[in-house]
Order: sequence, then C-alpha cells, then structure tokens
Amino acid sequence: MKHLLLAIAFLLIIFSPVYSQEGWRQLTTDDGLSSNGINTIFQTQNGDIWIGTDEGLNRYNGVFEGFLHGHGGGPVNILFASSTG
Repeated sequence: MKHLLLAIAFLLIIFSPVYSQEGWRQLTTDDGLSSNGINTIFQTQNGDIWIGTDEGLNRYNGVFEGFLHGHGGGPVNILFASSTG
C-alpha cells in the first residue's frame, strides 16, 4: 500500500507541470508585439499586461496596442506601478 501511494505521488509530481501549461499561449510579433526581445512585463490591477521590449512599449488586453513603437520609441527596460492609482 505504501509503495502504491508513493507511485501515485510520484506520477502527480511528474505530470502536474505538463498539465498546468496547457492554457499558456506564446505571443510574438505575429500577434502584434513590437519585438520578441522582451525586457520587462507588468500586469495592472485591471488585467492589462504591459510589455517593455527593445522596440517600444506594448499593452496587451486580448489585442496588442503599441505605445512609443514607430514614434521614436526605443528600448523599455523598467515598468512600475504608481501608488496614486
């Protein structure tokens, strides 16, 4: 009985990372990201994801919106939240 429980626990540990990654999706320039060279990522309280790349700043909320990209924007290395909301 002890060996059976250990075998089940082992299988759960081995297969749990594979199962947890099924819902992940990789986003690239083909989806509208300004560059695949990502420097920083930040998610706001409302769920928007801000991505700083070596080609500019992008907001993702189901679709990409580029900020600074194509308008003289350069690398974005750091994102932070304001405490004033």
